[in-house]
Amino acid sequence: MDKKIKVIKRDGTSEDFESDNIARVVTAAGLTPEEAQALARGVTETVSLRGKNEITSLEIRDLVLEELKLVKGSAADLYQWYESTKK
Repeated sequence: MDKKIKVIKRDGTSEDFESDNIARVVTAAGLTPEEAQALARGVTETVSLRGKNEITSLEIRDLVLEELKLVKGSAADLYQWYESTKK
């Protein structure tokens, strides 16, 4: 991504969007490193195409979950469980 996109977290703080964070989490949910990198690239492209300079962590979560359901349903379930523990 050329311009930095800010992620607005649940607590109101923000940080730079990093696709490596997505890859790390979906690898922990059961994807291979290659699958995780491909999914992270897809989500990053979707975020970039929105043309906005910020996105919420919940919007990212929803994008990741949609992609995970297409790639590996069991990983989507595990990711959804993990996200629910952070509330």
